[in-house]
Amino acid sequence: MIYSQVRVGEWQSYTSPLAIRSQVVVDNRIISATGGGLLSYDRSSGKFSTLTNIDGLLTTNLASVAADPYGQLWLGGGMPEGVIQIYDFQGEQSVAEFADFGFTEISSFAVTDSLVLGVFQQNQDWGLIQFIYRDDHYIYRDVFKQWPFPDNPTIAAVAIKDNYIYVATNQGLIRGDWWDSNLKNPANWNPPFPQITGEVTSMKLYDDKLLVVANKIIYLIDLETSSITWQWSYFDGTYQLLDIVKSANGAIYGILNKAFIKIGTNVKDWQINTKYYLRNLAVLNDSTILVGTDQGFGVVDTVSRTIEKLVPNAPLTNQFSAVTVLDDGRIVAASKFGLAIKEPNGWRNIVEDRYVTAVHSEFDYDYYAADTLPIDFGGFVADIEQGPDGLIYCGIRGTYPVPNPNYALRGGGIIIIDIDDPLNYTLIDTSVLDYFNTHSNPKPYLVVKDIEFDSQGNLWVGDTYSIIERKTLHVRDNAGNWGHFIANSGQNPLGSAPNSIGFDSWGRIWIGSELWGESPSDAINSGLALLSITGDPIAPITVDWNHVIKNTSVWSLAVNSQNILYMITPDGLISLTLQNSMTNPVIQQSSYLPGFSFGIGSKVRLDSDENVWVTSPNEGVHVILDNTTSWPDLDGFRYSNSSLLSDGVTDLDFDYKRGLVWITSTRGLNSLKIPFKPDEYRANDLLLFPSPFHIPDQQKLTIDGIYEGAVIKIMAINGNVVRTINSQNDNDAVMGYQVFWDGKSENGELVGSGVYLIMVFSNTGKTQTGKIAVIRN
Repeated sequence: MIYSQVRVGEWQSYTSPLAIRSQVVVDNRIISATGGGLLSYDRSSGKFSTLTNIDGLLTTNLASVAADPYGQLWLGGGMPEGVIQIYDFQGEQSVAEFADFGFTEISSFAVTDSLVLGVFQQNQDWGLIQFIYRDDHYIYRDVFKQWPFPDNPTIAAVAIKDNYIYVATNQGLIRGDWWDSNLKNPANWNPPFPQITGEVTSMKLYDDKLLVVANKIIYLIDLETSSITWQWSYFDGTYQLLDIVKSANGAIYGILNKAFIKIGTNVKDWQINTKYYLRNLAVLNDSTILVGTDQGFGVVDTVSRTIEKLVPNAPLTNQFSAVTVLDDGRIVAASKFGLAIKEPNGWRNIVEDRYVTAVHSEFDYDYYAADTLPIDFGGFVADIEQGPDGLIYCGIRGTYPVPNPNYALRGGGIIIIDIDDPLNYTLIDTSVLDYFNTHSNPKPYLVVKDIEFDSQGNLWVGDTYSIIERKTLHVRDNAGNWGHFIANSGQNPLGSAPNSIGFDSWGRIWIGSELWGESPSDAINSGLALLSITGDPIAPITVDWNHVIKNTSVWSLAVNSQNILYMITPDGLISLTLQNSMTNPVIQQSSYLPGFSFGIGSKVRLDSDENVWVTSPNEGVHVILDNTTSWPDLDGFRYSNSSLLSDGVTDLDFDYKRGLVWITSTRGLNSLKIPFKPDEYRANDLLLFPSPFHIPDQQKLTIDGIYEGAVIKIMAINGNVVRTINSQNDNDAVMGYQVFWDGKSENGELVGSGVYLIMVFSNTGKTQTGKIAVIRN
């Protein structure tokens, strides 16, 4: 139901909120700024929830969060998007946005009832942005970035006490009077405590006490009396206190990279070591200590000296590189860390781990779920496919098949894995694949950029940069036998760096290669090559080649059922109309998306209606319909004009049954309801929502799943037709396989309350029926 009642054009976002960057407590909720949006933990129910751009966040890449006295959250964007947003958490809506300052990051806030300061980084410069409370809301007031230092400082923290602003920098602690002084003048910033010198790495305000770490010394400063207490000096050069807090009883705690410590008077009282990285500390109203980590947060028990880890159910990372939709509707997104599987109950991960191999029989999907394996997912997963055998095939871009003694992960150019039985995996390594190495690093290095299955179930592999035996194209049949094709043998145009493989309806293989090579002959064989074979592909009877396009890079290609090949080159998106001829295979060439530059990492995909989808590592997604027009327009889907999480799009795949496209990017995973779906996935029984249908209403009735070219008749219970909609010519009421009814009859008047029948008649004689209750208010 979550998937079904979605209108065409509606988005969903799925992110990883595991890395805790900042925390604040509101009522009984712990709210964290993460790289995947706002993570909320309800201490009463023990439940997590995540807010993303779908919930009104300006960005999901958050670096900081703070709460003001008026029930609002202040959100600071992470690098490179230093935006500021005031957010109503209860109403899940934006209150105000400040996105035009060109900041790189907002690292922290200081908040009072009359003043808010944000610490910003702007490229190499650091400063403060000031907001004041006036007429029941905060307004922007000023920016301060002139400091009394010879070099530009970095800022670790800011605090506000009465009329004074305290700024912790790498060149010392300074103070300015925001009420009576012009703080744009560097002369109005002064060191308030001359005995505190050196780099200030942490600062926290507790009522009238300032807790400061300066030059590896912890000080507690009484701002009312200006008295300073020396808490601890940690001279061990291996120590780097990342954060400190003070509890209500005066105890001081700190964190190192992988250790939580209790700090006594010039001594470390005790320490809890962890296997995960610690990032920040917070103290709850009941003095509970929270520690934010790179994977959820922990609640510290200072009596038993243990940390209870709390990790939400989520994918391990936001940095996905490939995605596939399985036959059963599950989504598998891949990254350099492993696989994230979206299942009906939630997310399950299969991740690399050089220390622990652990596969679980069941999970609690309220929390993080992961199996761990000692395999290397490489620099990243370049391609992922579900094979005819139901297994998952991953093409690995960069891995060493022989593990380093200090790094116990074993790699393969292809990982074949049963995601429902993760211990059932196979690594395809140098026993089959060729490889790359250098004189400085002679170890075999595997790079597989594309894996594709042909109509016979044979697996074709692009083995990029293979220079040992120059076997850059491989094929495996259903029995597991392998065949190989050698690049630049003097008899074929196969390139040394194949990027993409496709097949036409005549059974020919198309290979797009990168302009790369160890020798000039390698580069000459870049571009687009055509291979035709007869007989068994493992041991073909005949082999015929044609070098169709030379001396360029083909980043990605796809061939539709009409034998039109689409490819992405440095010149943009190009289509080739093919014919069944080896000597003259192309009869027409066209170009699309003028003015757009698609480089390495761009991909081309075809949906069920053979519309062309192009992904870009920096320009989002563009769609060319089969009539050559752009959808929804020439700008495509960008971070700036849609709910796309990032313009850095890495891959996409289609869920035809639900009418969705799944898009991976550098910020997570999106789904988008699209108006393209094969007729076999359009049910005989229509899906109608909302139900009951109240009129008048801005939200129209959605009739989901109609056949292509259908006529829709809406009838009263007595059989009278009150409205007829023709899906072929009523563009205002139709979007692909969805039709929208405003509750009006043919004469434009609202119908009365009652039960109405929906009858759909396709142009092939098929019918669909549905029933909806209409309530006229």
